[in-house]
Amino acid sequence: MMTSAVLSGITFRAGDPGPKAWMTAELARALVEPEDPYDVEVVDLLAVENTVGHAGGTVMPVEELRAIRKVAEDNALPIHLDGARIFNAAIAAGVDVSEYTREVDTMMFCVSKGLGAPIGSLVCGTAEHIREARRLKILFGGAWRQAGIMAAAGLIALEEGPERLHLDHERARRLAEGLAELLPGTVDPGTVETNMVYADTEAVGLEPLATIGRLRDLGVGATFVSGKVRMVTHVDVDDDGLALALGAWRTIAATAKET
Repeated sequence: MMTSAVLSGITFRAGDPGPKAWMTAELARALVEPEDPYDVEVVDLLAVENTVGHAGGTVMPVEELRAIRKVAEDNALPIHLDGARIFNAAIAAGVDVSEYTREVDTMMFCVSKGLGAPIGSLVCGTAEHIREARRLKILFGGAWRQAGIMAAAGLIALEEGPERLHLDHERARRLAEGLAELLPGTVDPGTVETNMVYADTEAVGLEPLATIGRLRDLGVGATFVSGKVRMVTHVDVDDDGLALALGAWRTIAATAKET
């Protein structure tokens, strides 16, 4: 937030969106209200995220985004969508990605992550928005002339990535189900909506960072997010990789039971 204030002269207002962490129309209405005690309108943009990474990849329903759009229109505000994994959201919601994008003014999404390219993100908007985005990119020192090979990988990701995302979601659910059986209380498989599994290892007496280290030693990568062990299925995790991950957790669970 400090970087945004210094470089762009902006700051943020945030609120509690509820258990699934995506923005609601009710929260949007509250956030655009004048801020006490100054009673001045300070909101110029509504920003939403879908899927919500820190909540485990939860999916905002299209209907909720439409309701948020109505709030934005009533207050003459644009909407920006942080859609790093928007294709995951669309697959999980059973809709075309355009059902989401038509409700926003600008959006970014990653051709890496779920879609499978090694690197890259895109900013989408009107021609005027993109001209301004390019100006700001140069202002901040961003430039990359020899990006053709990465752009080629991004095109493949766009063409082939969306059709296989359901496999990542299925494997994430299988991982969650296996983990819930091995270490009951660490994860509720019913909360796994896309390709992320968050394990609350402290609930069974396992320190998260130490557990991540054990997983690494057993050949499984995981990260520490929001106090939990985060695992993400993607194009490089096949059924053998899933079996490796469950085998690592089986070893950890056996050790935990011994102690």
